[in-house]
Amino acid sequence: MNLKYTTEDLDDFMNNVYFDNIENNVGGMKINDMFSLYFLLKNLRPTIIIESGVWNGFSTKLMRKVLGDDCKIICLDPREIPSDGFIDSNINTIYLTGNSFVDFKKLNLEEMINDKETILCFFDDHQNSAQRLTQCIEKNITHVFFNDNYPLNAGSHYSIQHLIDNDSRDKFNLSSQYYYSINTLPHIDTNDRLKLINKIDKYVVFPNIFSSKIYLHEGTFDTDGFFHENSNEYNENINKYNIFYKNRQEYCWNTYLTIKK
Repeated sequence: MNLKYTTEDLDDFMNNVYFDNIENNVGGMKINDMFSLYFLLKNLRPTIIIESGVWNGFSTKLMRKVLGDDCKIICLDPREIPSDGFIDSNINTIYLTGNSFVDFKKLNLEEMINDKETILCFFDDHQNSAQRLTQCIEKNITHVFFNDNYPLNAGSHYSIQHLIDNDSRDKFNLSSQYYYSINTLPHIDTNDRLKLINKIDKYVVFPNIFSSKIYLHEGTFDTDGFFHENSNEYNENINKYNIFYKNRQEYCWNTYLTIKK
């Protein structure tokens, strides 16, 4: 599976998948991260998606547009989708949200799914990602997608990149985490981090569309881009792909990984 962007992918997304609510998704994924989700779905073609962290439902809408009516989507969120969000009427979309919420850890896949090889687990829930990875291993999941895979010293919750780079901030413990963190999962025993890292097979951090600096609470961080700053391609494509350019600082390091059996 080739996971390198092309301009043809950008054009297909804008012509056939983009919808205006992507730009109104306050608090949720913006267009650069929505594009990488589209790109993975287009190439992986999962038949089942577990979406942990639904927010306004626009990522659900994108998944349905890309994968068609037959894909099963299981939506998990302790928050109800607001009235101005998107709620899918397709019978293959199952909502475990609000008062019906079930956390991914407690989700009994044996009762719902026969073929786990076709599952993609998608986490945009701002929870401890190493814990989510452990839960996927326990559930025999192969394909996983993380939004907000923050690099070393960035972000409010423990990410897979933090696991790999051994980010040792005390802010990942429940008793000392940032005031704005919504993580509810305890920190892992970091003595086990190498064992957990060794369970990762493929690991792809999707680039920003236009390289940029990202300004976060913890500081300023550089991001790689499909169009590299100061290159001819960067400047030549600002107008054509302006919607990606103007949102370049909303990028959040979307990452796809596979788990060894």
